[in-house]
Amino acid sequence: MFGRAYSPLGGGPNCDLNDTWEYDGVDWTEVTTIGGPGARSHHAMAYDSAQGKIVMFGGLEACSGQGGPSDTWQYDGVDWAEVTTAGIPSVSGDHAMAFDSARGKVVMFGGLVPGVGYGDDTREHSVLTFATVYGNCDAGAPCGNPDPSAGCANSRGEGSRLNVWGSASVAADDLRIVATNLPHNQYGLYFMGSVQIQLPFGDGQRCVAGGATGLSRFPIRNSGLVSNHGGTITEGPGIVAYSQANFTPANRIQAGQTWNFQHWHRDPQGPCASSSNLTNAVAITFAP
Repeated sequence: MFGRAYSPLGGGPNCDLNDTWEYDGVDWTEVTTIGGPGARSHHAMAYDSAQGKIVMFGGLEACSGQGGPSDTWQYDGVDWAEVTTAGIPSVSGDHAMAFDSARGKVVMFGGLVPGVGYGDDTREHSVLTFATVYGNCDAGAPCGNPDPSAGCANSRGEGSRLNVWGSASVAADDLRIVATNLPHNQYGLYFMGSVQIQLPFGDGQRCVAGGATGLSRFPIRNSGLVSNHGGTITEGPGIVAYSQANFTPANRIQAGQTWNFQHWHRDPQGPCASSSNLTNAVAITFAP
């Protein structure tokens, strides 16, 4: 079992927990893990017997009042690990999950779609082996604004996060990197480098460095208005083609290379008063 909502003694707003418990048929025991998902409730979990791991998706965050993260985690009996999936369900919470042992798939149905209501779609869980999410702000937040499931918390009360769609095929060039939960109607850009770091920068942490070849930047884009369900900036498809046409030769994406991506964005009302923040980051290994 992971997390749940609770009401503080003596009153106050409802909040969530991020604790992990195991049941042995007789009693419950709390498990101490090194890392793990952020606090939440209304999420769903299923045991994937093919992998021998528990899969968890989504949930709602009562304290922030901002809906919930669209993240996927796996628990192997020792620790949690975030995984990048082939597509991101639009639901936040109150969905159902089960393992289809005949086909070896975790299946999810329905759930609450922010700003829309309850959906009736069916999805299957599939891990992207070419992409690895890193740089969640579980420690080192610049001004006490952590978010263990994303970048450091911004003016929306929680962090912005990266998700990946499509493939890592250089020939197909159909990769899409999506930054969600961005401040509305603000400008930002993606940048790419060969080195992973984690250092304070603005209201967040910079997790990508350029190394000997330097950083490469993608075009500036706007996150969109609240009325248009904004707060999202997508790069791609065409990421490979853009690198070939605009980056220095050493930073033009080729098959077999691994590149790290992160999104920087303006946030004038951010908690640390630096007027900018960043998402977490993702490392992608490209294929032919």
